[in-house]
Amino acid sequence: MNKEVEIIIYSDDPKIEPTILKVDLGIDNGSYIQNSVFINTTSPQYIHIDNKDLFKTLFSYSFFIYRRWPEAEEYIKRDPEWAYNYSRYIIKGRWPEAEEIIIKKPEWAYNYALNIIKGRWLEAEETIKQDSFYAFHYALNIMKERWSEAEEIIKQDPYYSGVYDTLIFGVNI
Repeated sequence: MNKEVEIIIYSDDPKIEPTILKVDLGIDNGSYIQNSVFINTTSPQYIHIDNKDLFKTLFSYSFFIYRRWPEAEEYIKRDPEWAYNYSRYIIKGRWPEAEEIIIKKPEWAYNYALNIIKGRWLEAEETIKQDSFYAFHYALNIMKERWSEAEEIIKQDPYYSGVYDTLIFGVNI
């Protein structure tokens, strides 16, 4: 018999009503581990809305059922890391509703451009160029050319500065 699992998202604020998300995992009663998240199908799971594991838990349930879970997307898209992972592994493409969150962190903006868009993401370049590591890799792996707007940031890291100069300008240091 398949078990519909309830995840209850609650807050300490009495004005915020708990949200009950239901998902049919397509499995019998029992306990499972998915992405280091304990999945118990025998009782509801209570998760505080401010708990960082909320996003990981909801993603893990989506990954377990291997399909979109529209009722949980409002929560998943609040975190850049899990919104990116949901886009990549569940939606398997762009998720426009979450891009305004993904774009806030250089790591996830870069990965979204590389693995989802598979090319330049002009709207995210301002964020990506704030981090020398991701700016370097964006220029090398996505733009495949000089990125003059990010060179000042790349030059702040001696390693990436040297590799960038060698690959872009042919300079041996």
